[in-house]
Amino acid sequence: MHKRILIYATTTILAISLFSCSPKSALDESRETIFHRIVHTEPELHTELPEVFRWCDRLDLIKHRINVGDCELYVEEEGKGTPLVLINGGPGGTHHYFHPWFSRAKDYARVIYYDQRGCGLSDYEPGENGYSVRQAVDDLEALRKALNIEKWVLLGYSYGGFLAQYYTIHYPENVSGLVLTGASPGTWVEMKPSRQQEFISDEEKAKMREIRTQLRKLAKENDWSTEMVVKLIVYNNHLNGDWKRQNMYRPSREKLAQMALYEWRQDNNMILKIIKKLFCHSKKWKNLPKRRTIGKCRLSL
Repeated sequence: MHKRILIYATTTILAISLFSCSPKSALDESRETIFHRIVHTEPELHTELPEVFRWCDRLDLIKHRINVGDCELYVEEEGKGTPLVLINGGPGGTHHYFHPWFSRAKDYARVIYYDQRGCGLSDYEPGENGYSVRQAVDDLEALRKALNIEKWVLLGYSYGGFLAQYYTIHYPENVSGLVLTGASPGTWVEMKPSRQQEFISDEEKAKMREIRTQLRKLAKENDWSTEMVVKLIVYNNHLNGDWKRQNMYRPSREKLAQMALYEWRQDNNMILKIIKKLFCHSKKWKNLPKRRTIGKCRLSL
C-alpha cells in the first residue's frame, strides 16, 4: 500500500512537472510562451508592488508554529495518508511556491509544507553556530518528531533536493521515499551549460541591468531595506523577461507579485552564510558574486 501511494504521489508530481515542460506541440497557443520569443520591456520602473493574496490564506490548511529547540518553524498541513514533506529551494526561498499545486495530493497524502529556519514565516534565528545545512537537516528531523511521524516521503526542489539527500544520509531509517526535482548536488561539479538565458533577448538583459542601477540609486537615496529592494528587483526583472529563465508560460502580473512578496524572503545573512560553509574550501568560492552596498544594507546582485 505504501509503495502504491508513493507511486501515485510521484506520478502526480511528475504530471505537474510535465505540464510545465510540455513539448511545443502540446502548448496552449492562447498564452505567451518562451518559444514565441516576444521581447518586452516595461516603460517605467515599478517602485511599488500590487497587493495580491497569499495562497496560505485561501486554502484549507492546518497551520502550526512548531518549536524545534531554539526557534519556531512555520508549518502547514493538508490531507491524510502517507506523510509527504515538501522542501523548497534557495537557500532563501519559501514554501509558498508549492501552492496551490500540491493540494492535488491531499486525497492520498498528508502534505506538509514548512519554511526553513531564517526563511519565510519561520523564526530568523541563526542559533549558536549560525545557519548551516546540518542545522537545516536537524531542524527537519525535529519537525518529524514534533509531528509524530514515524517515516515520511521527502520531496526536495533545487537546494531543497540537496537538503533531502543530506537528510536521507543522516536519517535513513526515517525515510520511506525520496523525490528529487531539479535537485542540487550540493557541491561544485562540471555540468552542461544552462539554457536559462537562451530565450531572454539582449534588450531585456540590458533593461534588467538598468533596473539594478536605478534601484541601487533609489535605495541609497531613500534608505530602503534589503527586503524591499529584493522584492522590487524580483518583480521588475521578471516583468522585463527574467520569467523566461524558469517558466514555459509567461506568468501573470499577479503571480509575479506573489513571487516577489511571498516566495523569496529570508534573513539578510542566511544565504551567504550557508553557501560559504558549503563551498568555502573550493577555489570557485572566490568567483562567487560579491555583495554590493545598497543604502544601509548589503545585497548580492
